[in-house]
Amino acid sequence: MNKSVSKSKKPLFGTSIPGTSSMDFFDFQRRRYFKGYNKSQLLIILKELLQKKKFELATRVALIIFKDSDTSIEMLWKIGMEILRNKKNSNSYCQRFFNQLLSLNSSHNEEILLEYIFYCIKTEQYEEGINKLSEFIFLSPYKENSILVGYTGILYFILWEKSLPDNLVNKFQMFDSSNMDNDDKDEFVNQEYYKTKNFRKNAKKNFEQSLKLNPYNDFILQYYIKILVFEKNFEEAYVNLKNFCDINPNNIISLRLFLKFIKAYSPGDTKWIEVTENIIKIDNFCDRETIFLPLINHYFKLYYKAALKEGLKSYPSKTSSLHYIKLIEKLLVERLDFEIGNTQLWKKLSKALYIINEKYLDVDNNIWKSRRDWWKSFHFENKEIKFESTEDSEFFVYRAICSVYIYGKNVDLKSNYVYNISEKLETIIKDHGFTEKEIYPECSNKELKQYKNSYKNEIINGNIKDKSNKENYNNILEVKTILGRKVVPCLRNYIIRRKTSMTEIVDEKIKAYLERISYEVDCLNKVYSPNLLKNPEYQKDIYEFRDLVLSRLPKLKSFYKNYRNINVFQILINYGVSIFHLEFLDFEYKHPDEAKYFEILKDKLLKLDENQFKKLNPAVIFVKQNNNSGFITEDPLIENKNKNQENKLFIINKIKSKNKKLNSIDEEIVDNYIDLNSNLSKNDQEIDDINDLISQCHDICIKHSIPNYIIKYIFGIQYLTF
Repeated sequence: MNKSVSKSKKPLFGTSIPGTSSMDFFDFQRRRYFKGYNKSQLLIILKELLQKKKFELATRVALIIFKDSDTSIEMLWKIGMEILRNKKNSNSYCQRFFNQLLSLNSSHNEEILLEYIFYCIKTEQYEEGINKLSEFIFLSPYKENSILVGYTGILYFILWEKSLPDNLVNKFQMFDSSNMDNDDKDEFVNQEYYKTKNFRKNAKKNFEQSLKLNPYNDFILQYYIKILVFEKNFEEAYVNLKNFCDINPNNIISLRLFLKFIKAYSPGDTKWIEVTENIIKIDNFCDRETIFLPLINHYFKLYYKAALKEGLKSYPSKTSSLHYIKLIEKLLVERLDFEIGNTQLWKKLSKALYIINEKYLDVDNNIWKSRRDWWKSFHFENKEIKFESTEDSEFFVYRAICSVYIYGKNVDLKSNYVYNISEKLETIIKDHGFTEKEIYPECSNKELKQYKNSYKNEIINGNIKDKSNKENYNNILEVKTILGRKVVPCLRNYIIRRKTSMTEIVDEKIKAYLERISYEVDCLNKVYSPNLLKNPEYQKDIYEFRDLVLSRLPKLKSFYKNYRNINVFQILINYGVSIFHLEFLDFEYKHPDEAKYFEILKDKLLKLDENQFKKLNPAVIFVKQNNNSGFITEDPLIENKNKNQENKLFIINKIKSKNKKLNSIDEEIVDNYIDLNSNLSKNDQEIDDINDLISQCHDICIKHSIPNYIIKYIFGIQYLTF
């Protein structure tokens, strides 16, 4: 027994760990704690002890496991290093342990050597690491191992950087464009000490060798580029980064590095666009300020440049304005698929949606088709809003504006309401052609109560009543036309809208646009008549001009969608321009056989006397169109010829058919306020015929997806609303 005990005290490699307790493992094995445990159970116990950082007990369990002849050397060095690196003052023991492991020349020597490098970097023993590596790195298979060669370069790099004078360390920070200010390439390099210079050369040599062995080693790329920048070899650095990214197109580390390098040292190089696009494809959460938003801003510049070049024409190429604005919207929407966003993202999206709704209506239907439902819950519903700064308010305002473009106006989205917004934000809302009420339809109970009290006080004081008494019959008729309901319940809203509609259009661009469209429509009205169309000499030119005017329809629809609550009634009254001008013209061109029913209806309406017309009122009303702006120049001959007919606007408010009653009033004008309850008279046969004809026209509109319509007679031409 004594013999066996004395024999066990001889330290055998694999049964002891340097620096651990000197307790004999047979003594430990005889303890009852682990009596009867097999190797698998001991490994479980060892794992738990290591997790709980009970390294003394873990050492004793490990000694028992290492006694087993089947224990692999891999298990030995991994468990041994885990224990030693967590023990205090264990450096000398770790060095001995690594020397023991490497002396075995096992198949795991490359892994053990790499583990040793990590240990040296962690403990800042860089020279010890290089000394040990120098024993192996020039031999096979170590010199063919790109990772070992690369980390050898990193050790040299760290020693080089730590040995640099302070002025060089501060001067050569990574991607500092001031490095290019000095033309003397060797001015700073010459300040290196001889030993330091050798560190740099050895690091560079190892980096190049590592990349040659394996061109996918991105972990050394930044160190290598930093050395090239220090040496002012900017072209070589650029080529190396470009080649690396070409070989590794999906490597996000190299792409980010290349982008930073281009912005610092090649600001005029357009390669950054391609690199940024690749980063965004790979990383949906790439940095907003330095990567994502610069690309969006660049595309906006290209859009405006292309739009200015195109003018009124359209180019469906990859350099067209439509291409760029669709690309901007796509990038922003896909980014917001994954995050709530910030003020800048929603601001850019609102800008893109404004342009699309103004110039390219419905071009983005496919983008929103699958997103409208889940975006509502992700971005716009059930959000508790707390404002801490102006930045927060801007975020919610821009997001609310986007919600109107996506879902329409007056939609109850709980995340949208913003209290006490600044004048600047109110201006932003108006610039998009919206009102606060349309963006924030919901109100708190407190605000609703204040509103009711205010309304009640004004009624008692007679302020609104006095204003309404001054309105003549025609103005009251205008109220019904705009609001589609009785005057009293919505008189407050009417007065606000009336003031708005009577406000002069100040924006010169909008003015110029309306005047141009009005002029084109006016010219077409004068030539688009049956007499001139029958003449073969004029017919082709008239049809070409008609097609030109019809090409304005998409943009005009978008314009009305954005601005209808500001000046639509004024535009309709003074300019004689609305989408139903062109919409019916387009309908008449595509469906001439069905369009004739509207011609018949127009003739019948024009033949009604005052008494008959009153029987149709308010189901059918007419408003005389004024030309207060004096912009539309009327031909005196046509004016005299159609003196009793021109400038009449017939509005069909209610349709009575044999089966059911249908409200049909133009939503573009009345803004969805429909509350008309009067019935048409059944006594007059002619009135009944008109009712039937109206129903027939309505069915045609339903057939062609035109739910609401107005029959308008200007200069002998009739029109249909959309």
